[in-house]
Amino acid sequence: KCMKCFPTASFGEKPDYSGYNTLTWPHHDIKVHRQMSLNHLNACTKSQQKIIKKEHGIRYSALIDLPYFNPIKYTVIDPMHNLFLGTSKHCMEIWTKYNIVTKSDLEVIEERMLCLKAPHSIGRLPLKIGSGFSGFTADQWQKWTTFYSSIALRGTHQHLQYWLLFVKACCLLCNHFLQNSNIELAHKYLQMFCTKYEEINGKEACTPNMHLHFHLVDCLENYGPVYALWCFAFEKYNGNLGSFPTN
Repeated sequence: KCMKCFPTASFGEKPDYSGYNTLTWPHHDIKVHRQMSLNHLNACTKSQQKIIKKEHGIRYSALIDLPYFNPIKYTVIDPMHNLFLGTSKHCMEIWTKYNIVTKSDLEVIEERMLCLKAPHSIGRLPLKIGSGFSGFTADQWQKWTTFYSSIALRGTHQHLQYWLLFVKACCLLCNHFLQNSNIELAHKYLQMFCTKYEEINGKEACTPNMHLHFHLVDCLENYGPVYALWCFAFEKYNGNLGSFPTN
């Protein structure tokens, strides 16, 4: 989607995924992509191919010969993994790991969950909060993020301010009917969330999913609401297949 580089301070260290001023991100160009793919194909040696792949993240594929195929536009960010199994889960793991949300906080959250009466369409989450959200499925992470968390986490820690920005963005994006104005507003909320998250937690806590949040806009504009492209149905049928008896 873009040509933003993620430098590492030294060999073996985690890349720096911070920096959320999208105006400074160099965008991918399909003509350049095709040319670099052909350069990879026509390289004289394997080492030259490795250099091209390392510097540009591109290698040749026969699909690039199709005049209508656009590998940039056709790269879709899955909202389920990006938002819920990605950032939502990551935030909770960070908060519990560094005792931002303590064991006693988790017990308070679980008590609040017992008092909440969710609409039938949402349903009740399993009582796994006290054990640190262990075993949450993607569907449960979605429900936790968009419905339960804003109430259950209230007053527990100072990080709630940026978390609520993420919640607002997810609620806007998870509508069955999505307007361009909602996409733009969700994009702003995600940018505010990521900027505040980096400010409080530091660059090293930023993840690839946070960078990919800003490419969701293009995907939704090209392919419609999240319900048209996220992997919930795919994962559900995977579960059905996994439950079949085998020898």
